[in-house]
Amino acid sequence: MKTSVWRSVPRRSAPSAAASPGSVGFPLVGGEGVGALQSLVLYGIALHSLLTGIVLIVQPDAFMRWAGWGELRPSFFAAQGGVFHVLMVALYLRAARRSRERDTLIPYILIVKTAAAAFLLSYYLFVQGFPLILAAGLFDGGVAALLAAMRRRERRQATRAAAR
Repeated sequence: MKTSVWRSVPRRSAPSAAASPGSVGFPLVGGEGVGALQSLVLYGIALHSLLTGIVLIVQPDAFMRWAGWGELRPSFFAAQGGVFHVLMVALYLRAARRSRERDTLIPYILIVKTAAAAFLLSYYLFVQGFPLILAAGLFDGGVAALLAAMRRRERRQATRAAAR
């Protein structure tokens, strides 16, 4: 089996079918399994967004103090942001299920995550330098970069397959 940056594991074949020599199945980054990996990432984003939304709506005192917001904090706009996060879960789950709309949803998710990263990093730099804000901005930016890379790889593979 080849080893490369695109480390992969052998493809599992159906019991009645023989696996072709050198076939690979679910690479960790890219390859034939890019759609499955993309789904996994989108399910992770959905879970993260759900938990973030719940925390923003409920605003548990211990967590909010740990994050740097102290005792007195505005709650309406944070709760509104929490509702937004919970609603976005539906979008992430729709895209993760490999629906026909995925090609439309992924670019929108990229815009959302890139805008969120820009907002959070700017807020961290110019308004409140709480480490949690920086971490959230880096997470959203990293997710956007990862989804963009997977989308680019998937599109290249589709172009190559169509050219055959």
